[in-house]
Amino acid sequence: MMTFPAASDMKISKTRSKLLQTAGLTLCMAMLFSTVSCSKNNVDDGKIVSVDTPYFSSSLLDFSEAADGEYASTRCVKQLRDSLGILISGTSKYYIQLYDNSGQLFSQTTLEDSMGLESTLVDIAGDLDGNLYILTQSYDEINEKVVSELFTFDSKGALIGKPLVLPVEELVSQSQIEVDNAGNIYLYFSSAMTGSRGISVFDSSGTQMYDISENNGKSIGNLLQIEDQMYTVCYDSANDTLKIGLYPLDNTGEKLGEPIDISDTLRSGGGSLSIGKDGLYSYNTKGVYSVDLDNQKSSSLFLWENTNFKKAAFDTDQVIVLSTDTTIVFKEGNSGNSINSVSLLTREKVNPDAGKKIITIAGSMISMDSTVLSAVYDFNMSNEEYRIEIHDYWGDPKFSTITSSYSLVSAMNLEILSGDGPDIIYGDNELFANCENKGIFVDLYTMMANDSEFNKDAVIPSIMKICETDGHLYKLGPGFLLNGFIGAKSIIGDRTGWTFDEFNNFAESLPDEMLPLLGFTQTELLSRSLCANMNSFVDSKSGTVSFDSDDFRKLLDYAKLYGTDDDNTNTIRPDSSEMIANGELAMSSTAICSAETYAYEVMKFGGPVSITGYPSTEKSTAACYMPTMIAISSRSDNKEAAWDFFKYFFNEKGQLAVSSRDEIPVVVSAFEAQVETQLNSDQNAGGVIYCDQWGNPIPISSDMADDYRDLIYGLTSLGSYDTDILSIVLEEVPPYFNDQKSQDDVIALIQNRVQTLVDERQ
Repeated sequence: MMTFPAASDMKISKTRSKLLQTAGLTLCMAMLFSTVSCSKNNVDDGKIVSVDTPYFSSSLLDFSEAADGEYASTRCVKQLRDSLGILISGTSKYYIQLYDNSGQLFSQTTLEDSMGLESTLVDIAGDLDGNLYILTQSYDEINEKVVSELFTFDSKGALIGKPLVLPVEELVSQSQIEVDNAGNIYLYFSSAMTGSRGISVFDSSGTQMYDISENNGKSIGNLLQIEDQMYTVCYDSANDTLKIGLYPLDNTGEKLGEPIDISDTLRSGGGSLSIGKDGLYSYNTKGVYSVDLDNQKSSSLFLWENTNFKKAAFDTDQVIVLSTDTTIVFKEGNSGNSINSVSLLTREKVNPDAGKKIITIAGSMISMDSTVLSAVYDFNMSNEEYRIEIHDYWGDPKFSTITSSYSLVSAMNLEILSGDGPDIIYGDNELFANCENKGIFVDLYTMMANDSEFNKDAVIPSIMKICETDGHLYKLGPGFLLNGFIGAKSIIGDRTGWTFDEFNNFAESLPDEMLPLLGFTQTELLSRSLCANMNSFVDSKSGTVSFDSDDFRKLLDYAKLYGTDDDNTNTIRPDSSEMIANGELAMSSTAICSAETYAYEVMKFGGPVSITGYPSTEKSTAACYMPTMIAISSRSDNKEAAWDFFKYFFNEKGQLAVSSRDEIPVVVSAFEAQVETQLNSDQNAGGVIYCDQWGNPIPISSDMADDYRDLIYGLTSLGSYDTDILSIVLEEVPPYFNDQKSQDDVIALIQNRVQTLVDERQ
């Protein structure tokens, strides 16, 4: 269980919590894949939401004003045997609210004042007799040590005896406490002082029995009591293979017992385990599942898409299953040590979305993208005819043997090329590179032309241009970031790119005490230039591969000359700011993700800068990378509905979400809003104050904003991590870097292998 020493303000209800019904979010994962001919349309455009699909509605537990009018905050939520306990900190006292397995409040008790509010709450637990245990920590200034106290209250809130002082003298940043049927006390802890994690076991008097520490690649997880036995979940990564075990705690042997292997169960059903009254459950970004340990299987209780609950990305919501019909979900605050809300999810008799047509968006790790989740939620809340469902390849049992995200992208590519696929495809440029020019995607320019509400000119023109393929726009991303080199204009000139010859001439012209680059390995320099200019060597449309060329020879020479040996583990990662200030370094690499990061780079160089691409024959600009790109399938019979969803990423809310996650928005109005906010030269109007390395404020000039606009509006390069091709190059090139093979021999191998790969993709 988490530690919640602080929380957002809520009000305490004197008698019961009011349940506030919210509107419906409906997502589902429904996409069947098979390998079939490219000429066949296999999008299941006839699929509709079934009336029998389980649907859970979400209600917010609202802590209303108490009789004395005091405000309070939620400190802890915990499954307590046959009930759910919510501990609330008031202005002057603690309250405990208990809910039954239907989610109804049946008790609210004021705890005695003996537990001071100045103590930090660690966790709460319950026992068979209905008693409540609360573990707190405080600092004894006289003896200069941490004091850990375990308070016990009866079901009416009366303190039972004196608190036990447990021999735990380290602050715990994350922990869970449980009490078994014999009264033994178990503390899973993560130490804020030492960073260690483990389990401490105490008898009913508070005397420590033994410790379990992490070792040999075994990571200890949460505690689970199943019937009379206490277990812990352990993740064992020894031998480069992840195994997940449910280990019993052997109090007699003072050790972990023989585990139950639940690796396959969690991979196919969920990522985190929790214990409910009716059994064991797991949950992840897709849904909540019941777990059968005897048969090593899990079955869906419900999927998040079949609720009106707005699921957080990255599985940060915590889940407690009260029964097969009710589940509690609580959201943590941004700091991770508070609870912002507690929601009750209840099974509905009839799915309110029954009859809606289903359109599917699919991609890898799409369930972890907050921008996508928000767009799906907004669309499904407002559209009366269609519903978006998410299919995430990551975690799909069909691809459960694929452990590499790179390999998964290749598998996705093959599925889409085979003719089976969703209405909407989500990914980065790598996913789309081999699908364009094959009639798989809709030309978005056509959709824009037919939509009087969408202004094509509202998108930054340079971004539209670099996303084109032969004058068609098959994919577009809502946000982007830049990678390249940066240097003072006074040193590297006013430029946006350079050829290999120009770079070499520049490097040779520098003073003896100044280096052009430092801290890059040969592989790094090769990879950066190759990813930024992959189209120079591979033409996906014609299937032409051009590694056997003078351009690639110059690239290899550049990487070998300016990079350090990959086998040298002592590669210097310099303090580039100090070396630049001292005139010892001409350039450094840069990653621009906002107007603010651009301003900081200018501050580092103390004046106007040039941001360039990596050396290439085309003198390409800094590479634009789009973490998320979206396309619409030409095989879908729901293109108009898919387009309506597509536009959610480019409205005001969608672009604001992009900006808030440290990306540059592609819509002109959102881009200008970011510039105005972060490069506002008028500090009296809320402008940002930047400081130099000595802490002196530096005013932002209008010239800086104009230079930033010129950078963005002048982009010509769309980067692509084609990992299959990159892995071939990086596998074959080391013998050349190490003078073990000639350049021609290495290039011949690369040319042959990449050509074979590209031929297979055609």
